[in-house]
Amino acid sequence: MIRRVESWSKQLDELCGRDVFGTRTGGYFRTYGTEYPGVSFYAQVSDDGVCTGVLSSAFGNGCLTVTPGADLSEWTEFVRFVGMDSLLCARETAQSIGLPESDTGSVMWYSGSERIPKTKTVDPFDAAFSYREVYDLLLECGFALGVYEVWLGDLALRVRRGTANVLASREQTTVGTASVLFDSGSAVYLGAVATHPSARGRGIGGDLVLRLAQCGKRAEILCKAHRISFYKSLGFEKIGEFSQCHFSE
Repeated sequence: MIRRVESWSKQLDELCGRDVFGTRTGGYFRTYGTEYPGVSFYAQVSDDGVCTGVLSSAFGNGCLTVTPGADLSEWTEFVRFVGMDSLLCARETAQSIGLPESDTGSVMWYSGSERIPKTKTVDPFDAAFSYREVYDLLLECGFALGVYEVWLGDLALRVRRGTANVLASREQTTVGTASVLFDSGSAVYLGAVATHPSARGRGIGGDLVLRLAQCGKRAEILCKAHRISFYKSLGFEKIGEFSQCHFSE
């Protein structure tokens, strides 16, 4: 049975500790809890009380993680019933429940590197930091972020509550950025990595990623095929594949 999550539990912590999709859900729960409009959480519980899957839905975007014992037929009906715009999950999960795969790529795990980051950085608590510059750089590098005020409200709240972090390399303006998008407490989900075309080839992006990955927690990132070699050079290994399913298309 799938039911709405009203309070967090150790079992949910353990389930969300399985993969990057759970890290995102755990990070959202640590940020918003159960009382925030537009953010909700659902858990699938077997007859013997074992949690076999958890879904977060935040501002129309969902994320699902399941165990091998999950009832996928129930999730098939439920993810459509909830009415999300998109759903992120493991590719094998998307295929098993027949979701439209609008976007796919690799899940990479940081296994370690001897490289020592040298790039100077600023973070959201430094006077030189500018969310607007980070937003503009990400847009210029092809990220779809939506309206600035909505993007800022969500990200800044996660930063303030310790469930996200943003680093930037700044010259006259921000020329590189990388983020911990979600921190579940035991793992971090990295992303929003971008370097301005004029500053590429200097190791800025790699240094920013390494500063975030070398945090003592499991660190993972989602990437497209053309970026696999870049992350491998930083000490990441491919451990799976993801699907981003868009229901509105």
